[in-house]
Amino acid sequence: MVVHQVGSMAQALEAREAGADALIVQGVEAGGHVYGRQPLEQILADVLAVVDVPVAAAGEIAAGETVAHLLSQGAQAAVLGTALLATKESFAHPYHKQRIAEATVQDTVLTEDFHINGPAHAAVRVLRNSVTNGAAYAGPSATNRRGRRASHLSVQYGLTAALHDRRFRGHGVVCGSGRGAYRQHSICGRAH
Repeated sequence: MVVHQVGSMAQALEAREAGADALIVQGVEAGGHVYGRQPLEQILADVLAVVDVPVAAAGEIAAGETVAHLLSQGAQAAVLGTALLATKESFAHPYHKQRIAEATVQDTVLTEDFHINGPAHAAVRVLRNSVTNGAAYAGPSATNRRGRRASHLSVQYGLTAALHDRRFRGHGVVCGSGRGAYRQHSICGRAH
């Protein structure tokens, strides 16, 4: 089975033509690497109207009510990322979990500041930090496509480096702009 993540109707049609058996439709609200540039509900409706394969929805999902709503709109599944990072079972660093649990929608930003060697316009959604706020980054760096100094590591590896040298402020903490509050909890349902 081939499942392909898409961020536009054109990508969905290309994936189907290439033989994808199912699609994950990602809205611009998603955390981490973001393919979509449209709100999830808009792109989901567009894709559901033109494909004949199972479609999962991703981006801005932090509560069961949102999953239920997306399923009622025609998605066959929901893909959660950020919401699971803050769980007790996650191997994310406590600092990462704390920042996610304390975040609001306004704390996230879609940026290209962390991708120097990646494809052009490889945006990531992270929590605002010293790099996204325009401060000079003091750690290992290079110049990104916009001429700004940024971490020489991708978002995923940047946090690992931050843990090593204890400088968290310049590294991206991946976080979607989910509806409903992220909180530190167990995926088994026991809040702590």
